[in-house]
Amino acid sequence: VYDYHPLSISLQDKLFGQVPGRGTTVLDDQELWQVVVQIVIALRKIHSAGLAHRYLHAQSVVFTAKDRVRLDGCAIAHIDDLGMFNIQQLQKQDLISLGRLILTIKGNMLNINAGGHDVPLEAVVHGDVRDLSVWGAALIGAASSTVNIDQVARAMSSQIIDLSEGLENNYDGLCTELSKELENGRFARLLCKLNFITERPECERDTKWSETGDRYLIKLFRDYVFHQVNERGAPVLDAAHVITNLNKLDAGSLERVMLTSRDEHSCLIVTYRDIKRCVENAYTELVTAANTPYGAKHAGHGN
Repeated sequence: VYDYHPLSISLQDKLFGQVPGRGTTVLDDQELWQVVVQIVIALRKIHSAGLAHRYLHAQSVVFTAKDRVRLDGCAIAHIDDLGMFNIQQLQKQDLISLGRLILTIKGNMLNINAGGHDVPLEAVVHGDVRDLSVWGAALIGAASSTVNIDQVARAMSSQIIDLSEGLENNYDGLCTELSKELENGRFARLLCKLNFITERPECERDTKWSETGDRYLIKLFRDYVFHQVNERGAPVLDAAHVITNLNKLDAGSLERVMLTSRDEHSCLIVTYRDIKRCVENAYTELVTAANTPYGAKHAGHGN
């Protein structure tokens, strides 16, 4: 079972431009390290479950977001080959494939023929090596090494910390954007309720709905929030005024607000909690009427 990530792009397509209409992308060393570290973390998870990926190459590494990498094709080779196999050897083959992948994305495949693969993997793992080309060349010699993916992950701990810090920053950014959308959702619900209630066409001749009781108070509040004018009679378009009052309404604040009729002959001083109660009562009436046969004709007779 695989998760579906629409608009994803493989590492092969991202780097070498195999997708029509998309050019090649050049990744710097820091971005390449982010890719490699995420692959190592994924392989560590696979190997800890007693499995091997067996399908690791540039086409099976998928970008599901700008900096988020996932592995595709997991377990395909296991399904295709149901015979007996040595899982330790297959896990070593994953390390070799990782080394080839690193050299591929670095463009240093010639290092294999230049003797770079003679670098012992043990020496790289126990040293502070930040050159990806050295890592790639050393991992290709993993078949004759006793190093496993856990040791590789520990050797890349500083890069993993860098990735973790980046993920924390992304998390903070996402939480900030989510809080904005949460506020937008609250405002959308309030605006929907207010517009469901005020000046319904089928109830325009029913004074019990639109001009008395809860509905009248809501109508005055709507005018106070959205229909203010300045001393010259020009419309006031103050978003801060709207947001502040909607927030107070949603919270049911005990703060008082003065509502004036359009003809300025009457004035009401009420709390936001009173207005919120009126909104909830009127909206409940509408919900009840919507679920009752011919309810729309009698929506104004609930009180």
